[in-house]
Amino acid sequence: AIGVTGAGQSIAVVDTGVDYTVSELGGGGFPNAKVIAGQDFGDDDADPMDCEGHGTSVAAVAAGPTGVAPDATIVALKIVKGTNCDEALDSDILAAVNWAVTNQAAYAISTINLSFGGAPTDGLSHGYCDDTYPDYVAAIDAANAAGIVFVASSGNDGLENAIAAPACISNAVSVGAVYPDSFVHVGWQDDSGGTQCSDSSVSPDTIVCFSNSASVLSLLAPGAFWLVVTKGGASEFFHGTSAAAPAASGAAALMHEAHPELTPSG
Repeated sequence: AIGVTGAGQSIAVVDTGVDYTVSELGGGGFPNAKVIAGQDFGDDDADPMDCEGHGTSVAAVAAGPTGVAPDATIVALKIVKGTNCDEALDSDILAAVNWAVTNQAAYAISTINLSFGGAPTDGLSHGYCDDTYPDYVAAIDAANAAGIVFVASSGNDGLENAIAAPACISNAVSVGAVYPDSFVHVGWQDDSGGTQCSDSSVSPDTIVCFSNSASVLSLLAPGAFWLVVTKGGASEFFHGTSAAAPAASGAAALMHEAHPELTPSG
């Protein structure tokens, strides 16, 4: 709807932290007008400064000046340790989700975004994984009961029959990635610099080859070539289901602003 910008909504970014010093995300100290609250569960302190850049880019896609919900505010919930910014413990993720539920009213949190996930296993192919992750089921159910939409990335393993945990929880909104524009050919590298996969004759809404999918996937969102700020204020082309999820989270914030009477369906 015209004029719907995310005003009055907060998105809890459960990630590597957020660089709140960059001007696009408030600038200055913490908290500020954009990053209004947060916590560091990985290091057990009160400062959710980003240690890697991933969370800053996620926040920018969701609620930065060029993001989906530019007037939404951000709650930065860091789940990694400063010395190991690539991995998070389930206990810290769950603590962050529970913190968001407890503080929902104080900060008007309407969405939780988790662009982290564990690699799928063969036993989770094609189906939900609720029986495998009961703690996540309880946390996501509590979020939904508090009126918070829980959004999670499906993973970047290029699988057609499985999605990452906890995106595979039935009450999570799992998000895969599509292209927003047309391209003749796009190649994607893996973490070691080798070729992971490629796409040719790409048109808008073509599923990106790295995106995990399954019959239980909730939706698809733009996950390629978001030009957004990252840690330190530099701009980068951010991609992956990690980018698709916050696009969906921003859209959820817009929906909640336009229709506050709606609640997450369980």
